[in-house]
Amino acid sequence: MTTVAPFPLVEIDGAPRARGTAYGEQARGRIGASGALYA
Repeated sequence: MTTVAPFPLVEIDGAPRARGTAYGEQARGRIGASGALYA
């Protein structure tokens, strides 16, 4: 079984859309790795 580290703290600022985009870019790889555990 693959071990995935817990999600890191992601610090973001700016307008709501900019915060969402920044978080999405930082979290994309971690979410993909987590999803791969169940695929």
